[in-house]
Amino acid sequence: TNKKSIICIDGIDHAARAECETTFLEQLYNPDEIPEGVIFLIVGQPKNLYSKYPSWIKNVNSQVHEINIPNLITSDIINLIEEKNICWIKKLSSYNALAQMLYEKTGGNNLSVIYALKEAEKCLNLEEFIKVLEEKNISNDIEEYYEMIWRHAENELNKKIKGGFIIDRIACAIVLSNGPINCKVMNNALKISNFDLDDWNAALESLYPLMVKKEDNVYVILHNDLRVFLSKIIKNNNTIYISVSKKIA
Repeated sequence: TNKKSIICIDGIDHAARAECETTFLEQLYNPDEIPEGVIFLIVGQPKNLYSKYPSWIKNVNSQVHEINIPNLITSDIINLIEEKNICWIKKLSSYNALAQMLYEKTGGNNLSVIYALKEAEKCLNLEEFIKVLEEKNISNDIEEYYEMIWRHAENELNKKIKGGFIIDRIACAIVLSNGPINCKVMNNALKISNFDLDDWNAALESLYPLMVKKEDNVYVILHNDLRVFLSKIIKNNNTIYISVSKKIA
């Protein structure tokens, strides 16, 4: 037909970070196996960060055209700030200083900036926002940010109930859910002792902005990258994972 077929695969770094023995990365065709007229558009984080990328991605290959997408710059961050339309930010005389501060803290990491602005939505002013950024240690290391929020949620749960692997059950529920997390459904399905519907809501609320309330008793993941992080946490708790999967199936 003289037309090209383009196959897009986004986020291959998720598979590289999943710590599974086998991922689809091993099944990707080598460039010399791809027929003429077919183009694979493959997107992921920088290749130097992941040893599990195929060798033809990690190394220079004449059949692979590599395009490096730079981190955000301050003008990009200003555009994101304007899109968010946050009340207290709109009152600032200029967005330049705020954008520069976010750039210095995040290194222009796109996801870090998105989470930071989501944090800003719950703040009342710049001083409160700066305090939140410091407390949650927002930087270009997104895994460290996830870890900070997850451990905070775990500590809050431990104040209420000791043991019971509740945080692991919540992690499993999030990983296994394809869409929104319905607290009523999870509460009825898992029936965790001394842990009711209000506790489910409180637990997911404590994960903000990784989890965002959509409606009463329903929360959604802001970015699917969270599931990759949680998969690492539950990988050594196979018994709990199987138990939870059976109950919510």
